[in-house]
Amino acid sequence: MKRATFRDLLKEHIAPMFSGCKVQSATDAINRSSKRASLTNAQHIKVRWDKETKFQFNLRRSQEFSQQDASFVNNVIGNLNSVSQVEGTPYFEELIGAAIRRAVASLAAPKSTNLANNVLRDLEQWSEETYEGRPISALVGITTGLVGKKGVSLRMMLRQPFGKVAASSMEVAATMSADGRFTGYEHLEQPKEIGDIMAPQRFAAFARWANKGKVALALSRNGEILVFFQGGLGFARRRGRWRHFNHGALIKRLRQNKAFPTPLCAAVYQSCLDVSFAKVGGGIALIHADKTQEFDGADRVSENDRVSGNSKKAQFLRDAINDRRFQDLPRPLRQTLLAMDGTTVLQRDGSVVAVGAIVRVEAGSKTGGGRKAAAMVMGEYGMGIKVSSDGEIAGFNQSGEDQEPLFTFG
Repeated sequence: MKRATFRDLLKEHIAPMFSGCKVQSATDAINRSSKRASLTNAQHIKVRWDKETKFQFNLRRSQEFSQQDASFVNNVIGNLNSVSQVEGTPYFEELIGAAIRRAVASLAAPKSTNLANNVLRDLEQWSEETYEGRPISALVGITTGLVGKKGVSLRMMLRQPFGKVAASSMEVAATMSADGRFTGYEHLEQPKEIGDIMAPQRFAAFARWANKGKVALALSRNGEILVFFQGGLGFARRRGRWRHFNHGALIKRLRQNKAFPTPLCAAVYQSCLDVSFAKVGGGIALIHADKTQEFDGADRVSENDRVSGNSKKAQFLRDAINDRRFQDLPRPLRQTLLAMDGTTVLQRDGSVVAVGAIVRVEAGSKTGGGRKAAAMVMGEYGMGIKVSSDGEIAGFNQSGEDQEPLFTFG
């Protein structure tokens, strides 16, 4: 593959899967490793087309990559290599999406990649269809066992006229064995404790079930496809592209070199997922211990929005929060607070300062929207996060109109 063609492939299809990722100029390939993608350091993945290629590009972003990220890119490029004979034709462009989907299936279900890939392909098709005028939803689980040749193929069953109904419940999963045979239905009850689940709370039951080798594949009525494995949300196809959720790296990024405690950052991260997938939008800010007085003196939020205020809203918030820290609140309550129009402001220990606060920004500020403007201003005091109505999440920790987000995901 030519240098320019490979660069365009990375820019248009690979980099967008990792929020905040950019493609750096090519450099000479130093070795002939069989890997097509590998970590150079936490912020860089070096990528080449194959081991014979004498140039390589770097994928770079400010938040950390993981080894799983590099493996995912390696799988995508490897899948495209397998169809390189049609490179340069219109067919190759059409196969890029298939290569990415197969890489998702490979990481989620390494022992049943073909099966998972085929189900995801079915869900992608269903996401563009309706049944009796309504968007289609589906929940399919892949277990670890084999049931033998006498079982009915679940995929064949789903292709029947009743198939779009047979797996449509978002509370009961139609399950199949690792060889694709229908094994029955499993009712996925919402766990009583969801504080440790790295997935949107509305899908917590899927994540809890998808453990010990099991995989849950879901299609929501808004057309998003979610892939759960290893007890959490691993991938989601949103806004036409696959997104990878590296929970540990993102929580670490939120901590800002231990500026904020891990339990608080984990709770903030989970609540961002909750708001993102609920598609309601929201904002949240963390005030660094050294910036508390500066924030109070700047008068960025109204006294009526502060929990300590005298307004009826403040009285309501005090009763709801009941002197608890943000990380100690139930996730449904945290989501309710974040969904209030405005920004939820937290101290370093998780104490709630304000909820639904309209942040005062400088007149004439050009930042691309009210939530982004508020997040950038609050970033001056520690961390400002905006959750867009379309689900994208971005965090800021410095001021400046041309400021690059500290992290983006979703």
